Amino acid sequence: MRKTPWASIAKIEADGVHSGTGFLVTGHHVLTARHVVADETGRPFSRIRLRFFVGAEYEGEPEFETSATIVDGFSSAKDDFALLLCGSSPPPLSQPLLLGERCGQFLGCVSPGFAIQDPAGFTASGKISSLNEPVENGGTAIGLQFDFGSGVLMKGHSGAPVLIYGRVVGLLRTAFLDEKKRTMGGMVQATSIARVVDYCNQRSPDLLAFHSPITWPRPASTQDTRILADRRGEFEIFERMITGQCRERILLLKGASDCGKTVLADELMEYARRLGLPVAKADCKGCPSMDFIFRCFLFGLGRGVLPVAAAEAGDSRFFSMMDDLTALEHAAVIAFDTWQVSSQDVRDWMEKVFLPNLWRMPGVVVLIGGQEVPDRRAPAWGDLAVLRPLEPIRSAEDWFEYCLRRWPSSTIVKQHVEAITLTASANATPGVIAAALETLHGGLQLRVAPVSSP
Repeated sequence: MRKTPWASIAKIEADGVHSGTGFLVTGHHVLTARHVVADETGRPFSRIRLRFFVGAEYEGEPEFETSATIVDGFSSAKDDFALLLCGSSPPPLSQPLLLGERCGQFLGCVSPGFAIQDPAGFTASGKISSLNEPVENGGTAIGLQFDFGSGVLMKGHSGAPVLIYGRVVGLLRTAFLDEKKRTMGGMVQATSIARVVDYCNQRSPDLLAFHSPITWPRPASTQDTRILADRRGEFEIFERMITGQCRERILLLKGASDCGKTVLADELMEYARRLGLPVAKADCKGCPSMDFIFRCFLFGLGRGVLPVAAAEAGDSRFFSMMDDLTALEHAAVIAFDTWQVSSQDVRDWMEKVFLPNLWRMPGVVVLIGGQEVPDRRAPAWGDLAVLRPLEPIRSAEDWFEYCLRRWPSSTIVKQHVEAITLTASANATPGVIAAALETLHGGLQLRVAPVSSP
């Protein structure tokens, strides 16, 4: 798990009294529970102060304090939240927390805040118990079951973030208390962050976001360096995907053995690397395990792309990997080759978990090649996919262009290429024709090689 982001979590005082917790959601805005900063009628308390204990996360850094006000129109009694505007910029090391939508029942969660149980900072841990728990005002909230059980003093923790895999999925609003104001059974309720984002963005579009804006590269200005002949269509589709020019982000390359799938995929990935994108490839030959696939992603994408997943073990790595990819601010490519021999575990995870959640990872482009590929008719992700069946390449013009790119100084002429394509069988694969041209090129090289003097 990530180190607890204390520098981004504020202890809130209202009229000089510790009233709750809040957390940064933009460079100047803090989110908290409404009842932390306003009375029962909704009237804001006259003096709201935020204290960031930066040194709890970054050793040696001083405490930072600023005033705050409720942003007019950005609070809700029903969902018990309020958006605060900081009176000055937060400390430089304080970063807005990442917001997340994935909040499944029984998932583990943590909530760091300033409950009077430990005013210096206290992290509660537990699980999501319910996604639609009724609340007194007729709405619903996320139900939480914290591990600490009964007897904990949770006052002052209201407004604290609820984190799953490093992303905020809710903010604490209500704890079930006994007559001594101590928790009963560790049962707590939280407002869904998705509801907060929707509410705020209806009033100020794009104020809050689950995804960072993606930085896409520009297409290369140099001459096309494709090696395989007549794959312009596939190249252009992939180029549009990795430069952010289209909605689709899954390219399925389907073809028979020796049709050039691997060569084409390798060229596409090399082009993506040339544009500066991190690229990871997993070959499914031999039915590799999910652990192997994870290591291919981890090492292929490079240091820093999967920071949370890299620090974890077990199945949680794969969910953390999706959260890491969701948090990307730049594009990345992951590729699978020889999909038809992938293990059932890999297929199930890709088709039932990863691809259906690709819409949450706006910077990720997926390339899958094989004699079989996932069915793009899948309703959860099919509209993000383009299927390209790779047919035999019959055009002598395309193959001659291939020869000029592959061997710029070769003495191969167009008539040579026409002879090979005419004599090839109707179903000759690109691999067969490419091998014939390779043999021709080698023979011509021998004929023009200088003869050594005796």
